[in-house]
Parts: sequence; C-alpha cells; structure tokens
Amino acid sequence: MQRSASPKDRQAEIRQILEILHKWGIHTLGQFAALNRDDLGARLGSEAVRLWERANGKTARLLKLVQPPESFAESFEF
Repeated sequence: MQRSASPKDRQAEIRQILEILHKWGIHTLGQFAALNRDDLGARLGSEAVRLWERANGKTARLLKLVQPPESFAESFEF
C-alpha cells in the first residue's frame, strides 16, 4: 500500500488497514501500538507505519505558537 495522493484515497486506505487489523484481532490503539513497526510496514505499507508512529508518539508535529497582539486600555476616572 502506497501513500495516496488525495485525502479521499488516503481515507479509503486507512479504512482498509483498519479492516485488516480487525481481522487480525487488533481492536484497540494499545494493541496496535504494541505491534512491531517493521513487520507492520512489511505487511501493510507506509501508511500503516505512519499511523503506528502517531499511536506511539513518534511524530514530530511542531506546534505553531501564535503571539496575541498586545492591547492596552487607558481610562480616566473623575
């Protein structure tokens, strides 16, 4: 299984991977994360490895920190 170009194709590929995992008796994220990465990649391809890496916290998704604009209010009381 190769990484698909469109989001719809990718979603179909993920659905297919999930069906195979269910046939194998893998029903939880913990069970999936416990599988061997290399064996998973050899059997289900790179998309399954990408999902496995996310399940095991191995992805390097950087947070984009946004600095809110500073605002000042001035008031006078009489």
